Amino acid sequence: MPRHISRRLPVSTQSKRRLADSQNFLTDHALTAELTTLAECSRGGLIVEIGPGRGILTEKLSAQTSRVLAVEADPRFTKKLIKRFADNPRVTIAHGDFLEYPLPAEAFTVVANIPFNRTSEIIRKLTGEKSGMKAAYLVLQAEAADKLCPTPGRPAQLSALFLQLGFTVRELKRINRRCFTPRPGVDAVYISIKRRGVPLLAGDDDELFRDLLSFLYPRGPGIREALGRVFSAVQLRLILSDLELQGNRRIGDLSLAQWLEVYDVFSHQARQEALRKVKGAYRKLQKEQAGLEKRHRRPR
Repeated sequence: MPRHISRRLPVSTQSKRRLADSQNFLTDHALTAELTTLAECSRGGLIVEIGPGRGILTEKLSAQTSRVLAVEADPRFTKKLIKRFADNPRVTIAHGDFLEYPLPAEAFTVVANIPFNRTSEIIRKLTGEKSGMKAAYLVLQAEAADKLCPTPGRPAQLSALFLQLGFTVRELKRINRRCFTPRPGVDAVYISIKRRGVPLLAGDDDELFRDLLSFLYPRGPGIREALGRVFSAVQLRLILSDLELQGNRRIGDLSLAQWLEVYDVFSHQARQEALRKVKGAYRKLQKEQAGLEKRHRRPR
């Protein structure tokens, strides 16, 4: 076996079926060339590709950068990829479920057309505390991308607000469903997720901010009703006035910048009772979401 090919990692039958069923492969060579250009990959940096499939994007990446690590769960595609790139020392093919695959110890950039049904899990792993990811350029189902990319007039998702604390998220390109095989039922979007040089909040502030929003979001949808659970009537009136918001607006209408202003008031003026209310709300929400994802993935 050539030195540049990784050893295979065990993948469960359930994982292989789940990933294979959710993969929609890019077929347009001009499009994949454009995607790699938009990714601004550096020649010396490590590029990680998740689910390379037939290798159309891998080929373009290997021409643009010196090191590509492509992690493929399907053994059929893995075998073909190993054969295809056997003479290309810039490409390493690894067989395994990316969610179980160890992240590189060095800084890396991701460029990938990921399985649509595992978007949340993959992004959570890439942006976790132990990840050295500098940036990710991902092809996502349009609905998922719309939830992550901040857009005026679109309700802000809680997960997107949390992601923006440490990363900037941008929509780069809309992709027609005709560019895939098999053709998905919806269009896709190419987005970038870039790590901020300095996170907007850190340490205790980051934890308290996440607790506050995790406590308030399920208690909307009205801003006045939600904020009234942790602020006094006087504080609430001043906050709504400062943000030039009407109390009948939806809680999802607040941007990250506005939430940071709300948090600034809360962190400095909140009553002890309010602090006790929100404490641990983020961790509780994470457990609930993990349970929902586990039930969703359970084979029928």
